[in-house]
Amino acid sequence: MKRYAVLLVPVFLFAGTITKTLELSPTELIITSANGYDVVQLRNAGSITEPGRPALPVVPVNLAIPANATVTGIEVIPVEVEVLAGSYRVHPAQEPVVLSSKSQPGFVPPDPEVYSRSEPFPGRVYDWNGYTGAMMGWRVCGFGVYPLQYEPASGRLTLYKRLQVRVSYQEGAVSPVRLSERQLAAFAPAVRSVVVNPEDVGGFAPEIRQTDQLDCDYAIITSGSLASTFQSLADWRTKKGLYTRIFRTDSISARYPGRDLQEKIRNFIIDYWTNHGLIYVLLAGDNSLVPARRARCVVGTTTDDIPADLYYADLQWSWDGNRNNIFGEMSGDTVDLFYDLFIGRASVDNATQVNTFISKTLFYEKTPTTDYLQRMLLPYVMLWSSSGYSGRVVSETIAAKTPSGWTDAYIANPTTTTPMRDSINRGYHFCHAAAHGDDYGFYTESGTPIYTTSTASGQTNSTRPVILNSIACISGNFEAEDCLAEALMNNAYGGAVATIMNSRYGWGTPPTMGPSEKLDCIFYDYYFIGDTVEIGRNHCSSKSVYGYIAQSQAVWRWCYYELNLFGDPALPMWNGVPGTMSVQNRDTVTTGAQSFQVTVTSGGSPVVGALVCCYKPGEVHEVGYTNGSGIATVTINPLTTGTMYLTVSRKQYLPVEKTVVVVPGTPQPYITIIRTFVDDGGNNQLDPGETADLYVTVKNIGSAPATNVAGRLRTASGYITMSDSTASYGTLNANDTARGDRYRLTASASTPPGSQVSFTLNITSNEGSWNPTFSLTVGTPQQPGQLWVNHDTGNCKLSVTALGSIGFTEPPSLDLGAGFCYPKTSASHLYYSSLLVGNSESYVVDRFYGRPA
Repeated sequence: MKRYAVLLVPVFLFAGTITKTLELSPTELIITSANGYDVVQLRNAGSITEPGRPALPVVPVNLAIPANATVTGIEVIPVEVEVLAGSYRVHPAQEPVVLSSKSQPGFVPPDPEVYSRSEPFPGRVYDWNGYTGAMMGWRVCGFGVYPLQYEPASGRLTLYKRLQVRVSYQEGAVSPVRLSERQLAAFAPAVRSVVVNPEDVGGFAPEIRQTDQLDCDYAIITSGSLASTFQSLADWRTKKGLYTRIFRTDSISARYPGRDLQEKIRNFIIDYWTNHGLIYVLLAGDNSLVPARRARCVVGTTTDDIPADLYYADLQWSWDGNRNNIFGEMSGDTVDLFYDLFIGRASVDNATQVNTFISKTLFYEKTPTTDYLQRMLLPYVMLWSSSGYSGRVVSETIAAKTPSGWTDAYIANPTTTTPMRDSINRGYHFCHAAAHGDDYGFYTESGTPIYTTSTASGQTNSTRPVILNSIACISGNFEAEDCLAEALMNNAYGGAVATIMNSRYGWGTPPTMGPSEKLDCIFYDYYFIGDTVEIGRNHCSSKSVYGYIAQSQAVWRWCYYELNLFGDPALPMWNGVPGTMSVQNRDTVTTGAQSFQVTVTSGGSPVVGALVCCYKPGEVHEVGYTNGSGIATVTINPLTTGTMYLTVSRKQYLPVEKTVVVVPGTPQPYITIIRTFVDDGGNNQLDPGETADLYVTVKNIGSAPATNVAGRLRTASGYITMSDSTASYGTLNANDTARGDRYRLTASASTPPGSQVSFTLNITSNEGSWNPTFSLTVGTPQQPGQLWVNHDTGNCKLSVTALGSIGFTEPPSLDLGAGFCYPKTSASHLYYSSLLVGNSESYVVDRFYGRPA
């Protein structure tokens, strides 16, 4: 009898439970009247949207779990209940309404089957779709809680004031990502601001990715024709502590896989987020230069493909799970909806617009006019006179969030463009417009313009640029030729320093505030209450609160997709007159390794937590934070004479820029790696199972000769063996390079294609030693996010996966794959299949380690 051996790798799974208490106060309820019904709302909650059913609140809840875990179960138990005084007739949910619609659809009456019930509605305490998401490296589970139960027959309304939430999870279920220390420091506050268990975020953090190489904190993605024009912005972000690089779309297209430029750009971002420490992305071009991915959404009878820059920031899966080239569908596609990094767009198409974008950004950030920074402008119109629903509702909601000392100015029902134009010219830091809209303006219900692209282009508020967001339809449609958001941003003499607008229809759900209004409101919650300073962090984090509702309700997903940031994601938002800092440091340093101390004070008192960055191009980029005494000590190693830039920044303080002169120290060599070359006689790449020669070129960038230079190559990877690990480089004078002789490597045939293997080169000389590192990619990496491929030959097509399954990855919710198609142009004829193996008819196992029935 033939026997088959199957290697079983043990995977240790550990179960755990997180228990949290959610508390709700009756004071958070907002109960008003409309159409003879009671409109019940809860601050920052969504609502049930099934037409005809009671429109009760839904509270989105996000909870962090360990980085290698998946949620297996949720329990929500009411522990304190209050029956609200009185009898209620809860307003039935209505059809969502496009905000550019001139009228509402007809009133949807109460569903008689529901409204005749004596048992509570909705009759359940929570909803969960069984999915565990990922946000910025953390595992996050989103679900919805129903804090109110309504008994229609009696009119009784019950509030769950306190609920106990128990979330069970299984560890070892997924492979955690690894993030750089700087990524962890940047992302942890954003995750804490979104989850209900912020105290667990530190303990549940992903592992640290160790590297000696300089990561890329901030990527500017633009066309070849505009790349050089963004250099001044890249220089400022780098000086301020975010190491910034400019990447051309043509280079990305040549180097990364993908069906189109959008997918190639996303795969580049995934690579740099995973392997190079990426935190911020600026899509630096309009749609013709850096094209948007369109995401499909269907609300009732309305279908559209929505330009969504979220595609470049939500890096899980492919966004096209069913491989039909329609992205972001609610059914069949895999969209996580949590942001993994901070993103914004500079919608420009020429050098003049680039210069305007940078000039406005740097002026606002470095030398802001301070007399307008606590002023909020709130223009609004009647949205639907048939029901009396006005933009005043969202305007007053935003005004209620502004702290003491702020000025809130309403423009109620304007009939010309003059009031909004003149107010912005006088100076308002923020403006929220509640109006109808199209690509080129804001309008009243009857179509009278209250603000247009020509108005925006004529603004003269250059020293007081506005930050403007709006519920209006299509005003952020950057696929059009210079939409309203672009006109505001590209005005060199005024307009906006940042805008957040809709690329398609905004949606309302009168008589309750709809998703467009709620998303705009929570932006201000994060700004005023959450102390989220940078606009990209504020935009991404505030939207992520509603990730679960956008997973489960189409109208929310539509609004989630379409709301894009026009502006630099790292732009700090002032919330008052910024403080000033005094910085003391040495004016001169010598070449060579040393500690550099910086003392930061304000009004004679130490400034704690100020970011200190020392930057000398090509040699030094080191950061540190001031301690309780206002002192930061940074280790620097300038290699040549010249100028080192010193920049100190802290939220709500003006940045300080200084220069430090670097003079010659004791002459010394410094050997570093400048390039590597693999000679395998073929594709110049080390592939699994291959032996090749590796040449490592080094350079003496120091100020003295290095004699008897030799290298010894080391790696901790078990996939690599070396038959020749040493090379000689001879004598290297200052600024000399040498290729040396070969190192000889063999990659195991079992090396996973695309593996990044890290090497350390121990360089010795008579004058000293150095240990630079580099990495090589073994084999061709799989396209990020791809777990399956098609065998597509002859007349049939069959998908195979990396999970042991055939046809699909998982039935039916994460069904990536084409199944089995015969003929291959047909739909799949396979529900689910798997690979199995056995050594007798009584012992057959599949990938689930169970006998088939």
